[in-house]
Amino acid sequence: MSLPEVQKEKTIQPYPNILYVDTREPPIMMEKLAQLCPIPIEAKMLITGDYVCGDVGVERKSPNDFALSIIGQEKEHNGRLFTQSERLGKEFPHHYIFVTGTLDDITIHIHRHAVLGALASVAAHGINVVFGLNNEDDFIYLLLKLLEKYKKIPKLVTLKAKTKHKKEIQKPQETEVFVESI
Repeated sequence: MSLPEVQKEKTIQPYPNILYVDTREPPIMMEKLAQLCPIPIEAKMLITGDYVCGDVGVERKSPNDFALSIIGQEKEHNGRLFTQSERLGKEFPHHYIFVTGTLDDITIHIHRHAVLGALASVAAHGINVVFGLNNEDDFIYLLLKLLEKYKKIPKLVTLKAKTKHKKEIQKPQETEVFVESI
């Protein structure tokens, strides 16, 4: 009579995700993420989105890139924002477009109302658009907090500063309040 085989318990990692970053993103973004992201990061040419982790897809745009994706410089790129948004919505249950900058940062010739109309159209189709991030650091912070909220990464340690009134504040406060409302 033989003894039954004892199966070793598999080690289950609580956050088995990988954050994929599109290879067309600036290298500095990978460098900054590598310093802050608690899960593996891999550069990969992505068909949809610029940052993907599990069922979360994020497209990052500068204000000019956002405007150009509405009007396009070439005929085949005209309306690219809408096809990108549609693909993002179909492929990822949690889908976002983050724009690093404001409407005032757009330097190409496009009417402000065209940009606002495109924002309304994309939002009406269920795409979450965040416009007005100050810089790439705010983008990275927001991306990581978003992944934390969807349980793709462990809880991040946030920077806290003490005021004269011994009251703790978190920076960037506005970004964190937005993410927690999601």
